[in-house]
Amino acid sequence: MADDPKPEPKTKKVRVLTDIRHRGKPVTHNSVVEMTNEEIKAHAGAVDPHPDAVAYAERQAAKAARAAAAAKGVDLDEDDE
Repeated sequence: MADDPKPEPKTKKVRVLTDIRHRGKPVTHNSVVEMTNEEIKAHAGAVDPHPDAVAYAERQAAKAARAAAAAKGVDLDEDDE
């Protein structure tokens, strides 16, 4: 019996390339949101579902969070002991 391919997930993470409205809410560029295949097609050119693009946007968001925390004197990389 051959293995059946895994069904495609109902939603995928995408990197938003330009400001859009998604499900009635504004979403800014470089955000990461979940979208269905239909939503991805509807926003073609404005979103990128490639895993590398999503990973890049997530890394950028983490850098921005660390910088904002550092400006407030908080160390996000500190281990809880």
